[in-house]
Amino acid sequence: SKDVKIEIKAKDGLIALGPNSAALYGGRYRGTTSLDVRGKTPLIRLDEKLEQVQVGPLLKDMDLFDAYTGTGNIAIKAGAQGFDAGEITRSLNGNANIAFRDGRIEGVDLNRMYKTIREKGDALDKLFRVVPQQGDFTKFGETTASFQIANGVATNRDLVIRAGELLVTGQGTANLVSEKLDYRIELASSEDAGKKCKTIPVRVEGPFAKLNYAPAVDEILQCKAKKAVEKELQKGLEQLFAPKKRK
Repeated sequence: SKDVKIEIKAKDGLIALGPNSAALYGGRYRGTTSLDVRGKTPLIRLDEKLEQVQVGPLLKDMDLFDAYTGTGNIAIKAGAQGFDAGEITRSLNGNANIAFRDGRIEGVDLNRMYKTIREKGDALDKLFRVVPQQGDFTKFGETTASFQIANGVATNRDLVIRAGELLVTGQGTANLVSEKLDYRIELASSEDAGKKCKTIPVRVEGPFAKLNYAPAVDEILQCKAKKAVEKELQKGLEQLFAPKKRK
């Protein structure tokens, strides 16, 4: 990092760092941090912003995810308490926002997954072909999400990923303590987003280092079955109320 500016103020057990700034990861950092050691357990307050940084190296250095690239903004405003990293993570509470652009998600091709399931053909054959292969990746133009953090668990309800003609929306949790993800995303073309049975639900689960992407087969089949029943019902109603031909 370079162009580092740090202000430190300390009085009676209250240490304030900031406003701080620095050039790092190709972008800018701005923020303030306070450490209160007046009680039995140290209290930490964070208000940090990273702008136009290289996301891949940053997340890798943070030991979180190493399957992303792109440029983006990250903001976090939170508080925690504890004597070590584990205690601090388990007590982390606050909120965060991300906005990434022009990057890649390594390990899965969401476009191929969507097109394969939507095409006509044998269901088992299609499911076999959507299993992520080595070298798969999803190129995205934009990724945005906001998080509410409670006791080290970040909950998100507004994930949006724009990957060409594919629109990905989702919600779920990221457990920062166990480093596990539990998400449900929906894949759709931009024009079909939100339309009944036009989206492909996918479950994203597992440890941060090795996520598993699996289409929600039960939801897909249930939607198709319900659609078939509704079609037959509509046909029956049309026949019931259709004008009878005179003999």
